[in-house]
Amino acid sequence: MYQLNKLSENVLKATRETWESELEDANDSFSTIGYQMTLDSAELRLTSKRDMVTTYCLVPTSGSTESAVALIELVHVLPGHDESYMKLMSIRMTPRLDSRMSNTAANNRFTRHNEIALIASTAITSVLSKAVDMELSMLKVFTTPQADVVLLMSISKLMNNERLHNHGIDVDSHNNWVQFKIK
Repeated sequence: MYQLNKLSENVLKATRETWESELEDANDSFSTIGYQMTLDSAELRLTSKRDMVTTYCLVPTSGSTESAVALIELVHVLPGHDESYMKLMSIRMTPRLDSRMSNTAANNRFTRHNEIALIASTAITSVLSKAVDMELSMLKVFTTPQADVVLLMSISKLMNNERLHNHGIDVDSHNNWVQFKIK
């Protein structure tokens, strides 16, 4: 399993090394610029006091590695206001899980997609728990190529909509957003 932590310089350094190695080993024809931009943005956010986006990371709970399996960008909207909420802007997962990778055998793709779903659901439930603890009104999750609206709605079903509803959380989708409204 994984745990959500605020990104640190040590984890970012280890993550950059791991992800760049995975991208080099993949030797694929797709552009790696999205990964480089995510890592560079995370590095800038560690030193910036003005950026509204905070980078978090998912790391294995086993503590076997300092490298993150995902970098997560969060924005706290209207802090201090009654209608304050959290936006989960992106979940960038480790390159080895990228569905465009051609070096993964077909029989491993199912396992890879299951891991993507586990990482996405862990990220969402962890951030949702953080939003509830902060007494925010909502968590809005922006969809990405690795986790589109259909996948996120499936994840919310895995999270058990009835259980969410019993905890005062309703799930809905609006365009590229999946919204978890906290009552």
